[in-house]
Amino acid sequence: MNGNVSQWVNDWYGPYPDRAAAVLTQDPKGPETGAMRSARGGSWGDLARDLRSAARGSAAPGQRPADLGFRLVRTGR
Repeated sequence: MNGNVSQWVNDWYGPYPDRAAAVLTQDPKGPETGAMRSARGGSWGDLARDLRSAARGSAAPGQRPADLGFRLVRTGR
């Protein structure tokens, strides 16, 4: 999936927690509010070093970059 488009995620963009807190948390939550949303994964518009799931960037909710999309998720049946 990496290299197609980056994916919007639900978290607002903000700095990572310090390393001690990150070790204790598998999925650290982003800030409660913000101006930019987080995007994960690399896209065709990124450098090769960013073509990985851990790559993280940001974009304003109203922006529509050509290399940013989303993945539909269905839970349960």
